[in-house]
Amino acid sequence: MSRNNFLSKLMFLPLGMVGVISLASCGGIKTPDLPVLTIDDNYRTMYEIFPISFADSNGDGDGDLQGIIDKIDYIKDLGFNGVWLTPVHPSSTYHMYDVDDYYDINPTLGTLEDYDALVTKLHENDMTILLDLVLNHSSSSNPWFQTCYEAHIKGMTNNQYYEYYNIQEFTGSVVPSGFARVPGSNTLIYECRFWSGMPDFNLEAVLNNPDGPLATEIKNIMKFWLVDHNVDGFRLDAVTSYFTGSTTQNAEFLEWLMDEAQKIKEDVYIVGEGAWGNPEENKTYISAGINSCFNFEDSQSGGYIGSSVIRSRMSNYHLGLEKNLEQVKDLSWGVPAPFISNHDISRLTGAVAASDGSEDGATNIKMAYGLLQMMSGATFNYYGDEIGMAIVSNPTSESVGDENRRQPLYWGEDDSYMCDPVSGTYSGATNEEKYPYGSVSSQLKDEYSILNFVKKANEVRNQHLAISHGVLGDIYGENDLRSAIYFNKTYNDEDILIVINGSLNSEYTVDFGTLGYQEIVGVLDASSTKSSLSGTVLTSAPMSIIVIR
Repeated sequence: MSRNNFLSKLMFLPLGMVGVISLASCGGIKTPDLPVLTIDDNYRTMYEIFPISFADSNGDGDGDLQGIIDKIDYIKDLGFNGVWLTPVHPSSTYHMYDVDDYYDINPTLGTLEDYDALVTKLHENDMTILLDLVLNHSSSSNPWFQTCYEAHIKGMTNNQYYEYYNIQEFTGSVVPSGFARVPGSNTLIYECRFWSGMPDFNLEAVLNNPDGPLATEIKNIMKFWLVDHNVDGFRLDAVTSYFTGSTTQNAEFLEWLMDEAQKIKEDVYIVGEGAWGNPEENKTYISAGINSCFNFEDSQSGGYIGSSVIRSRMSNYHLGLEKNLEQVKDLSWGVPAPFISNHDISRLTGAVAASDGSEDGATNIKMAYGLLQMMSGATFNYYGDEIGMAIVSNPTSESVGDENRRQPLYWGEDDSYMCDPVSGTYSGATNEEKYPYGSVSSQLKDEYSILNFVKKANEVRNQHLAISHGVLGDIYGENDLRSAIYFNKTYNDEDILIVINGSLNSEYTVDFGTLGYQEIVGVLDASSTKSSLSGTVLTSAPMSIIVIR
């Protein structure tokens, strides 16, 4: 169907213009009981976990792998079919992005056997797992680094680790930004773009010698996790920092990495933390071969999704749809990876609503989550957002510490799996401030909670491959896309219409029968007002998403 034909056939009227339709005369919309489909590719609904803040199985205050294993049923019941864990390797920091040993598990979290048990249980439940792979740098306490700089001091150029890190001669008095002095030397410096405790790997050695020691080490790491421990892929940290200021070399390295990973596991999935504000740069990285780069343009309060909800203006969401979904016009190239929040930025609550626990705030949170799940690709969702967790930092500080973005999930006062706050978290924050909408246990009992809305949104997404896999077709918008948009998505033989009413207080009416659509199969009412139906005439409630086939 052409865009013009789509628009000409659509009947779209304010509620007041269809006098026979009203909420009073129509009951709630009943949808068919459809099966949840098993996803066998990378177009998944992913759940990101910061492990030490998720679930504590042994009572020591720190989350662990066994805790995640014990809560897999919870994750699956919410409708997530993939898990990404932030780093799990031995490390001297709470966040573990400075790795001491790439072939082991941080003892705070458990053992390799625990990790294997986690992978096995996820796979038994048709869920995938991504390992957070940090290849821009390691920890300064990693034995590789010490061996490398000692080899440089002693001139041992044949040492296996000599080329692992970017170590240079320097005799000046002021060390350049992004570098630090090598311990025990006045004439050597090493690159460390994040901080001195994270020395950068010399990835140029990989490009120059793809069969050399560092390249072989990286291949061994990937084989260890993809084959020996059966992970399904990697989330790549700090992709833009591999070669400072060189998108071209970043892409060259990613092309090499993806090629080698696919030799190890053909169906490996790799998603990169690419350019935060430059989608075009990310397209370069995807063109190099990796499956996905996170769509940062969708994230936070200023992203396509958050700004649409905050401003009640779906024109921003319309732009996001067109920009992000162009990747799936050719399904052989790139998997979009939209998200709103993660461990480095704002939470869903802060992105679209004040942390006051209000009904309006809950409506915004639900609507934003629902909009995310209508996107094609692999959506990434941050643990705790399903209960509307908030970020609370010290009011005297000018910045939000990362620790406060990684608070423990609030299972409930009497749940033994509750974790302690990580070191550095603002200790003055109360539970009411951190968890304005209550705990997991309380929200599970509330039919209208954020958690149960998340569960419903995921269910609708998982019942229709056209939502996650579909190619965007026609888009129609009311009042220049101000508050309501309608678009169709197709995949194989499935053609669905998604109706979004982003207005805060207005109902809108659509006769979807004029378009050849026959049945409402998903209703996501974010506000207390409910959508209704008379024949094929849909009255969409304020802040609602309706899926029709």
